[in-house]
Amino acid sequence: MSCDDVCIDAIEPTLAGANGIQERVFEGSCAFTNCHGAEGLPQAELELSSATVSADNLIDVQSTEVDRLRVAPGDTGASYLVDKLLGQNLASGTARMPNVGVALCDAKIQAVEAWIEAGAN
Repeated sequence: MSCDDVCIDAIEPTLAGANGIQERVFEGSCAFTNCHGAEGLPQAELELSSATVSADNLIDVQSTEVDRLRVAPGDTGASYLVDKLLGQNLASGTARMPNVGVALCDAKIQAVEAWIEAGAN
């Protein structure tokens, strides 16, 4: 699958940095108005507008949709964010993210998984 129809450089398994998850995944695919941006009320009370805000809202934080952590450092299987990106084990009435018609490509999902497995630092 092409990566959201955009050719991308390698994504580092870190949240911050020019090639990190925040800039290469969240800012381009998630942090918009009426989704997970800073303006308005973010979906599922999850704002992803900067690396600091994303870390505060993801790491060791209980999901508002299921009784699981959004990101469980070191454990992709226990991280609801991974399920949301893959479209599996979702809470009733919720959808795969992003829900704008184009799923994240494998490279972006694998980068998020690698970040979580590395301890979500």
